[in-house]
Amino acid sequence: MSTRPSQCEAEGASRIVDAWYYSSRNGDSAAITLPGAPAIYLIHMPHGQVRWRTESRKGLTIPLADARERLAMVAG
Repeated sequence: MSTRPSQCEAEGASRIVDAWYYSSRNGDSAAITLPGAPAIYLIHMPHGQVRWRTESRKGLTIPLADARERLAMVAG
């Protein structure tokens, strides 16, 4: 059974991703660790894009809005 993240968790995840993205430059990276989940590595890309990668997986470039949603799902 899957659960949806609460509104508060989703907003918190959005703030974390937005704060990192708007305070970093192209090529800067961040590691996010959450209990019970593999580490998530974000790389700042131009034009509102983020490179999303987890441990031992290939990454993918996604829009900033999708990164917010993904982090909210993982956090929930």
